[in-house]
Order: sequence, then structure tokens, then C-alpha cells
Amino acid sequence: MAFFREVREDIRNIVEKDPAARNGFEVLICYPGIWALILHRPAHWLYKHNIKLIARIISQLARWFTGIEIHPGASIGRRCFIDHGMAIIIGETTEKRYRQASPDHRKQGDDQLRCQGSGSVQGGR
Repeated sequence: MAFFREVREDIRNIVEKDPAARNGFEVLICYPGIWALILHRPAHWLYKHNIKLIARIISQLARWFTGIEIHPGASIGRRCFIDHGMAIIIGETTEKRYRQASPDHRKQGDDQLRCQGSGSVQGGR
């Protein structure tokens, strides 16, 4: 199943990129960013299939559980890594706003965006 393959890929990505992550089990238990992404996937699917209320309810439950809010309409790329994610908000139009070269956003390196006053939002190809 694609869902579980993507979750395993995300966990492997965190273990590879974060020197503090000792193993996949620790990432699954202790990293709220992985749970925000896990819960975002079904919410995003529902949102795309016009079941928006349930999608928003799932995103709000994820926000309560993790402290990370991802709008169900937001497109998240592969191997996204949200580290120390309390109070991060990823809106539906985040990518569009970044592409307008707003002075509040600046490129941090390959596939990484850091928003002013917040943590890094990273993705990979």
C-alpha cells in the first residue's frame, strides 16, 4: 500500500537526516512532525475528494495532538521533515505565497523553506 510505503520513507528520511534520531521506532513515538504528516495524508485525500468537513476535522485533531497545523488542501512533497514543530502552520496557499517571493520567506537551500518567526519546512525530491 502506498500510504504505508510513504510513512516508512518519511521515517527513514528523518533517521538519515537528524543525528538525534536513533531509530525508526523512536521517530514514530517521539516526533510530532511524523504524526502531523501521517494524519495529513488521509485529510488531504478527503479534501481533494470534496469531503472537506471531515478533512478539516482530521487536520484539527492532528493540530491538537501534535501542535502542527497543516491545512488539508496543502500539497506536501515527498520526504518532508518537520523538526521541533510546535506552532508550525502550513496553509493551503503556502507554496503560492512563497513563489511570489514575499520578503517574509527566504530560501534556505535545496528544497528547504524557512518562514520568518518559525522553524524550517523541508522537503526532498
